[in-house]
Amino acid sequence: MFIIYFNFIMEKQITKNRPDYIFSYWILLWFLLYITKIIHYNPKPVFVFGLFFSVFQIIIMFLYKKEFNYILAFVLANIVMKVLPFYFLYKTKVTRQDYYAIAIIAFVYIAWLKINNKNIYKFFIEYITPSDEGRKSFHITRTIDKLLGKK
Repeated sequence: MFIIYFNFIMEKQITKNRPDYIFSYWILLWFLLYITKIIHYNPKPVFVFGLFFSVFQIIIMFLYKKEFNYILAFVLANIVMKVLPFYFLYKTKVTRQDYYAIAIIAFVYIAWLKINNKNIYKFFIEYITPSDEGRKSFHITRTIDKLLGKK
């Protein structure tokens, strides 16, 4: 009920044309830079956290009684963005420096949202609250949704 209330009173924080607002894309880019050996800090712990967070989001979707294609598009997008990268990182070792890098990336991400005048609290509430318009802001989810035949 609390989350529903905020959906109606807040201006949208997540927009379709700004994938740089989505932390998952930052982490996916980090993964690509890591596997190409451009950077040496392992993002594996972030993918573990992201997978747990996605399960939490799926539970919320069921509570909101979202339709099957909506949840399926979200699950498939998370397989592409989190499960597959984690699979490639599964046997890699994580060091203390990797955790420092995670903290720095998270700080830079939050600073980026603030620089772009995003209300962090409202942004997070919008991010975890399933809305058809909000999910279409995620390019991968929108593409999968279209492939499933949803307009």
